[in-house]
Amino acid sequence: MSARRYFTLRASLPALPEFTMADRLPINLLRLQARLNMLDPEDREQLDIAAPLLAWDREAVARVDQQLARSYEAIRPRLANTVLREFVDGQLENRTLLAALRRRRLGQQSPPDRFRWGIGKRVYWLADHWQDPHFSLEKPLPWLPQARECMETGDAVGLQRLMLGVAWRELGHILDRYPFRFEAVFAYAFKWGILNRWLTYSADAAIERFRELVTEGMGEYEL
Repeated sequence: MSARRYFTLRASLPALPEFTMADRLPINLLRLQARLNMLDPEDREQLDIAAPLLAWDREAVARVDQQLARSYEAIRPRLANTVLREFVDGQLENRTLLAALRRRRLGQQSPPDRFRWGIGKRVYWLADHWQDPHFSLEKPLPWLPQARECMETGDAVGLQRLMLGVAWRELGHILDRYPFRFEAVFAYAFKWGILNRWLTYSADAAIERFRELVTEGMGEYEL
């Protein structure tokens, strides 16, 4: 897409309010999809590959397991845009950290080395620092202690707000760095997804889903 078309597309998208303060969407899904149809086919394909991986409609403590890790390893090479790939990597790694907190809360030991149960560069770090309350990652990931507290107190809504906020801020940085490029468009689309998720959020359903996740059986590492 030419720089002018990117500028036109970006300018056609209304500003998004901070997700915890919003009471409505400034643009509905149909109109957003119509704007996204202005993307070049290659860029639209990149967005379509990445969006299901993030799935903002899932709970923040969604399971990350060996099957998902293997599936992502197969899909990841198709994400040709470096900024998009790094963002997806980071989000799935964050969910791996939450899965580790959940597993440890269940009293499980770190997975055996033969299991590629998580996503990201820190999987083996987690195994080596399993007994540390925050896996010795609280400095590079300052949100992790709060996530642990939410997990241990059963604060499903607080955990969801926290993790959506982490993603929201990172997307804001991308928008600032690449205001009139494809990166800004995918950042806007993902922020819209977060906002839509929060506005349609059911606290009761979140709590029930949280209880299911943190009381699941102990046999996740069995072949």
